[in-house]
Amino acid sequence: MFGLAYVFGRIHESGGLLSGVRFGVLLGVPTVGLASVGIYWTFDIGDRSGALASATLFLRMVAVGAVIGAASRPSRPGAIRPPGGRAPSEAGATGPPCRDGA
Repeated sequence: MFGLAYVFGRIHESGGLLSGVRFGVLLGVPTVGLASVGIYWTFDIGDRSGALASATLFLRMVAVGAVIGAASRPSRPGAIRPPGGRAPSEAGATGPPCRDGA
């Protein structure tokens, strides 16, 4: 769950229940495709049980995403930094500051 929370924080700048539900749907589709369909093909569980397992797993992933989204705090403006380490407001309009003081 910590890994999913980290991924959510990297993808969504602001938290919230709706963002979490969208993240849960994003998690649920491949999870159903990989887990439930594989279980259905491997074990002879029947059509009804396979559909219920898929629906349950999908709803579980949506619930996990909603909880992660509701628990996350929105980031402050300027809190996200580019790979260089400086926020755009710190770099100035002309680039990095000069070292000679001019």
